[in-house]
Amino acid sequence: MGLFALTVAAKAQAGSAANLQTRAQLMAKLSKDKGKRGEREVAELLRKYGFEARRGQQFKGTKDSPDVVHNMENFYIEVKRTQAFSLYPVLEKAGEECAEFEEPLIFHRRNGKAWVVVLDAEYFLELMAELTVRRI
Repeated sequence: MGLFALTVAAKAQAGSAANLQTRAQLMAKLSKDKGKRGEREVAELLRKYGFEARRGQQFKGTKDSPDVVHNMENFYIEVKRTQAFSLYPVLEKAGEECAEFEEPLIFHRRNGKAWVVVLDAEYFLELMAELTVRRI
């Protein structure tokens, strides 16, 4: 192979690598943007039901930076706007990030689907038992 052919091949290979890196960066940005939209959607959903809510400032991934800042006492909100996710790692991460007195709530939505909320079953049943007692 001549020097010219090697130069052209090297440039093509470098171009392909740069193109792949640029594509990966674009995909990461699109994913991050989708997450931001999900956080805004959840804040809007909470406001629809009378709660104060806004998208949190994502600086540290700690209790100081929840996905959604709101006025529901004792809840830490984690938003997942993705086609699929691993439930237990998400719950564990939210549990590590929330304050000791907070219960993590995971809001999840796939494309074209309604929002769902995941929370610990025993905590949910405690809430239901408390509501039932109040009604009696």
